Amino acid sequence: MKTVVYACAVTVIFFGIYLSGMAPNITSDDSGELSTVCATLGTAHPSGYPVYTLIGKNLVSFVPFGNFAYRANLISVISGVLTITLVFLILSALSNDFLFGWALIAAILGFAQHFWFMALVTKYYTLNSFFIMFLFYILTLNYKNPQNKYIILFFFALGLGFGNHYTLVLYFPAMFLFIFLSKNKNLFNFKNLVLFLSFFLLGLSVYAYIYVRAQQNPILGWEDPKTFERFWGIIARSRYGAFSIARGYSSHFNFEIIRDQFYFFVDTMLKSFGLFNVILFVFSMIAFFIKDKKLSLVFLTMFFIAGPGFLVSTRTKLDDSIKDLLERYIYLGFISVPLIIGAAVSSFKPLLTQKTQKFFLSVVLLVSISALFARNYPKTTHRQDLSYPDQARNILRTLPRNSILLSDRADEMEFTLAYLTKAIKLRPDITFIDCNASVSRSIYGDNYYKIWGNPRLQIREAYEKQIISNSNRPVYYATFEPNMINIPRYFEGIIFNTKKPMALQSFPWDEIYVFRQDSNMDFRTHSLLASNYQLLGKYFLETGDSSGAEKAFAGFEAYESGGSVSVEAYVAYMYFEKNMIDKALKEYLKIVNQGKASAEVYTNLGVAYEKMGKTDKAIENYNKAIEIKPEYIQAHQNLAVAYWQKNDWKKVAEQYEIVIKYDPSNLSAQRYLAAARQKIK
Repeated sequence: MKTVVYACAVTVIFFGIYLSGMAPNITSDDSGELSTVCATLGTAHPSGYPVYTLIGKNLVSFVPFGNFAYRANLISVISGVLTITLVFLILSALSNDFLFGWALIAAILGFAQHFWFMALVTKYYTLNSFFIMFLFYILTLNYKNPQNKYIILFFFALGLGFGNHYTLVLYFPAMFLFIFLSKNKNLFNFKNLVLFLSFFLLGLSVYAYIYVRAQQNPILGWEDPKTFERFWGIIARSRYGAFSIARGYSSHFNFEIIRDQFYFFVDTMLKSFGLFNVILFVFSMIAFFIKDKKLSLVFLTMFFIAGPGFLVSTRTKLDDSIKDLLERYIYLGFISVPLIIGAAVSSFKPLLTQKTQKFFLSVVLLVSISALFARNYPKTTHRQDLSYPDQARNILRTLPRNSILLSDRADEMEFTLAYLTKAIKLRPDITFIDCNASVSRSIYGDNYYKIWGNPRLQIREAYEKQIISNSNRPVYYATFEPNMINIPRYFEGIIFNTKKPMALQSFPWDEIYVFRQDSNMDFRTHSLLASNYQLLGKYFLETGDSSGAEKAFAGFEAYESGGSVSVEAYVAYMYFEKNMIDKALKEYLKIVNQGKASAEVYTNLGVAYEKMGKTDKAIENYNKAIEIKPEYIQAHQNLAVAYWQKNDWKKVAEQYEIVIKYDPSNLSAQRYLAAARQKIK
């Protein structure tokens, strides 16, 4: 009874804490897609996630408050809370002598930054962690009291778990080792093996939902899996590869990648749990292995294969976008951390029989999780996370009535637009078409689902030209790459019109658009806001509104890589291209004042000064460029031109001689060198 009371207390406390920080709407990544399939009973991207969808549909239908995305976010909260409760129950099953301590150790996972963060958004990761812990709870009960009924339940739950996420396979070694150590009777006789397989397939049969539902033409059905071939492509993850984390992410094994991924794992673990808990975990691993080698092997296998082992198996070189992607899977190793700490403590029976030692350990754990809570709460809350619905609404605000919208932005924006237009029926006058044919049915033919690269773009171009020419409705594009296909498109706010405006006239879209930000934005949300500010800045430049461009580009610099030099140089170039020399100069000087100017920056700064008629300042900056990069031909050529303007023919000749030294085939330099030498004579 005490165990039930503690379990209920853990559940209620963490549900309240998590709910207080849960995202109120769509967030980044697959949130819009998952919210839409939950609301409309659709099919998400491979592997389809039928268990998540069916649970989500029930929550969306029966929770009487909040928008659809809010209700879908409850899946993550509830799954995360139940995962923490199951950690407590597993430790209680190993030993019921320290229930308060097990609750505190379970809270280490609950307050870990990355697990907490993922429990507050529309994703299937905490549902996956729930299945993992539920499976290990069943196996723990079986370990303490071996009965084949537990193994039957295990295989059924395993099949259902695969209906949510395939990463369960990472726990196979630990799970089957746990079963082997439990020494069940008649485990491997033919009758039981058939029974286990039957219950596994029964759980796995949830995938039939995808095929059956596709025949009813749901609002959102990824790649329209109504044929067996496309259905199999979804569950086999054909687009990505069964064991790839995303399309295109794959490299080769080498020591540098393995080293970097190990450092990344350790660094992320420290950020998530804090130094004290990581040290406690390391000592627990060692102590647990010394005290109980067999059981410790189960939990250590669980940690190392699903944690560092998984990262190595991805074979990915680390950059900001890859780190952002991998951080979503980092929980796979982290969820075993409190199990190892708790199991290590439970293996030392004398420690649990002395009240003084239990009290001291409880105080230490209480202080530790209190510090973890205070440290991570501000870093995890999503309460103000509204960037994605804001930006999708900005697109819809720009569209005139009865428009056709073709969208080929990143998946997140297509997902969010699908949610707004198809799930909550915002702007029913608009026809939304996903150019990737992921969240809307292909208008490009059935073969389109299997075609990539230039052939796909050629198909797109042909079909979309027909739409534009045959429709009497206005046709717009939401895209970051207007030159990807050969269809003329013209800026209109943050989207593109296919009809050329009669006259370029600026409209204050910045006063209409909403750019709210969350204090805990991830890498992708930063990129989203930066990209929209970039598009808005380019729109204002096209329409000659320098003031609007300056404000928009300031937002671009703030969100794109934290205001990196390359971004400021890009903004300066955009100004320069539109002959806004004073603003270009301002951006280049900003880089110089930061002490981060490259030879290219000094050269461009010199060109800006030349445009302003300040030849001496131009020469000064060309020389600075050459100091940094003596072989930089462009700086030498520009310096020669500047000296030409001053009739300093000797220095002109010197610079062209240097150009020819580095580029002997430069005919232009040879011609001008000859002319300069003629002037010297």
